[in-house]
Amino acid sequence: IDWFVPSPDGRLVAVSLSKGGSEDGTVHVFDVATGKEVGDPIPGVQYPTAGGSLAWQGDGKGFWYTRYPETGPAEDRHFYQQVYYHKMDAAPADKDRYVFGRQIPNPKIAEILLDAGFARGAPLATIENGDSGRYSLYAPAGGKWVKVAGWDDQIVAGAFGPDRTLYLASRKDAPHGKILKLAPGDFDLRHARTIVPEGDGTNAAVSEEGVLPFAIAGGRLYVKYLVGGPSRVDAYDLDGKHVATLPVPDIASVDELVPAGKDILFSVATYLRPPYFDRYDPATGKAEETRLAEESPIRFDDAEVVRDFATSKDGTKVPVNIVRLKGTKLDKANPVLLYGYGGYGISMTPRFLGAERRMWLDGGGVYAVANIRGGGEYGEAWHRQGALTHKQNVFDDFFA
Repeated sequence: IDWFVPSPDGRLVAVSLSKGGSEDGTVHVFDVATGKEVGDPIPGVQYPTAGGSLAWQGDGKGFWYTRYPETGPAEDRHFYQQVYYHKMDAAPADKDRYVFGRQIPNPKIAEILLDAGFARGAPLATIENGDSGRYSLYAPAGGKWVKVAGWDDQIVAGAFGPDRTLYLASRKDAPHGKILKLAPGDFDLRHARTIVPEGDGTNAAVSEEGVLPFAIAGGRLYVKYLVGGPSRVDAYDLDGKHVATLPVPDIASVDELVPAGKDILFSVATYLRPPYFDRYDPATGKAEETRLAEESPIRFDDAEVVRDFATSKDGTKVPVNIVRLKGTKLDKANPVLLYGYGGYGISMTPRFLGAERRMWLDGGGVYAVANIRGGGEYGEAWHRQGALTHKQNVFDDFFA
């Protein structure tokens, strides 16, 4: 399974399946109640060069999806992604309607994300130029697709609200990110207004898995931030007034924000526990754990995580997450396994440690993860300080 997308009513699920680890995906649609396949499979929707994406129509009667060219030079068959529309009760997939991709300045490696956001109707198309971190966005309007943002506009994510208002995550003059808002039907970026200004936390871009950095539920806008590695989630009204900070555990990461009626589900991952989902009730301001949780026979009840800071050669404070058995003294008597990565803006966020790290602690070891420069833990500036001619900062941080 490369990826799967359920229909809005949960009746059907579209699944990209590939053979032999090829990631050369074909979409199959299954009836959830019976498990039987519905209609014909659609080949060429997914490949490792740029992945693949799919977004359902609001009534579940069709979906938009990415497809690689079936004609042209052989060397281009897994490049130049395009978008098609498939109607569930229509002709075979080879008769599906072409939507866009040829008429826009699509790069060779165009990583297209299709997402209907939090509204019904045609999706927003977010296109990344390879892994460059540069995006262009296109929206459906009057039977055609219009450009909302170009490569240099520094819009890194977007989604429609319930009334087709368009919300955008921008890094224009805001390395930590800010949230913009466009009125329904208005796709002129010059008309966008800032509703959530840049703050101390970093508002991330859309993830490689297509997870957005914000969600809308019950008339609230929930925005997730990175704060040096761990996550924070703030709630705003739809005009950007801050109304709450969600009770996320200390030294934890939040990847997904999922609307559930007026509530919001959010994923929680820590070093000491497998991922699970909490459900936040805005009426009470409390979060309760759901049954959506991974389980493991490996437990860390006798361990703890301490977050400290090391000082790099240039005086920069570098976060270090230290995992140890409770009561362990940090007096240099214990062997330390130190991990860090600084590059491409990739952030080292809390993740369950598993069996190998459990054995390391049992053997008297201490495990540490450093949030060194080159990652995105403190935004784009933190990334740039560890890139190109500043790469030496990465190693200075790591051995601080």
